[in-house]
Amino acid sequence: MPVKVNSIKNIKMVYDIDWIFPNIRNRSRFWTIASTITVAAVGLFSKIFISWLSKAKVHNLKTMSMLLDKRPKNMPLVTVSNHHSCFDDPGIWVLFADAMPRRPLTDDEICQLLETEDSGDDGAIDHLLEETDDEAIRNMNPKEKKPTPDSGPPPKKIKSNSKSNKNLTDERHSTSGIKVQSLNEGDSSETNDGKHIVSWDTSIKIGKNGYEWQTEPIVNSKGQTRAKNVVRTAPGTLNWRHVLRPSLIRWSLAAHDICFTCWHHASFFSFGKCVPVIRGAGVYQEAVDFCIELLAEGHWVHVFPEGKVNMTKENMRLKWGVGRMIFEAPITPIILPIWHIGMDEVLPNEPPYYLHLRKKLTFNYGEPIDLTDMVKSLREKKVTEVEARKAITDFLQDELFKLKLKTEELHRKNFC
Repeated sequence: MPVKVNSIKNIKMVYDIDWIFPNIRNRSRFWTIASTITVAAVGLFSKIFISWLSKAKVHNLKTMSMLLDKRPKNMPLVTVSNHHSCFDDPGIWVLFADAMPRRPLTDDEICQLLETEDSGDDGAIDHLLEETDDEAIRNMNPKEKKPTPDSGPPPKKIKSNSKSNKNLTDERHSTSGIKVQSLNEGDSSETNDGKHIVSWDTSIKIGKNGYEWQTEPIVNSKGQTRAKNVVRTAPGTLNWRHVLRPSLIRWSLAAHDICFTCWHHASFFSFGKCVPVIRGAGVYQEAVDFCIELLAEGHWVHVFPEGKVNMTKENMRLKWGVGRMIFEAPITPIILPIWHIGMDEVLPNEPPYYLHLRKKLTFNYGEPIDLTDMVKSLREKKVTEVEARKAITDFLQDELFKLKLKTEELHRKNFC
């Protein structure tokens, strides 16, 4: 099928970007090393402001982590988010994971933690976790660098093929066709030795209806099975293992007239895995073509579908480029909507342009979306390309705006 190209004759090109696409398509060893250094340096710089010098709350972080670590090889990932500041990327991808040693929580402590979490008392949760941190430090053997026997046994995974274990899950199908397996609260289970323990094990696999998100039971000492994973993390998304492996880091569209205005800027942003998109050139341009190629290889592509920094924060119609990417990708990607609040206070959109400290931030990662059935239906109906990408983009727009309302409510609860 011939490639359609939009005319860019009337678009002012600040800098010639033709050399960039051959470089990022045919990535050399030098490019890989330079990209690794660039991403790590920017990630550390961002962590200082977001994790250490800001007041950040992160919700549903495990979803993003599992998509990065557990999704099948060659399964593409598309993340979409609002765009309120020029620091959104890399700000929303800063590092996570507490490096402080901590003994595993006992089953009774997990039970207490879950009950406290349900009550919404964040202070009590932090107090409990800080106690276990201090206790772990006191119990650490400097030579062996591992918890003493008094610290309690590590969590065990429940592995059961019995029919009764099937009753612990229920299947939920969203309008997009995603199939998710989750645990019913209040159910109970026992291990072979009859003891209730705490365990969790989450994975993603391909199923008939797209991909399946599976979670093993979490069982506390009272015999209650819960569908919650208790993980203590610092604000942010990416771990060092992600940052130091360029193949795992997102590719992101970036405005050619802002990020690619000279050789130095173009080199820096291309090493940071940014793709120059020409605003006004439409959906048939090389940046979108390249993103479809990346999805075909199973990469992660991040898109700000508003197409610009939304300074007014009003609901904007999303650009159709993301709809084309999803519709034309050989394998329909997993889609994760993200909404964040407060990044425009860290780096304001009005001069003077400098980073501000101790700002209140909320990051909310939505639920993964599988549009396999929708894409299949659109193709069977033989709709036009315009109709297809509009239907997909409109659906994502609705999902993103729903997440916006939830995040605004979470932000009020976090800081009011």
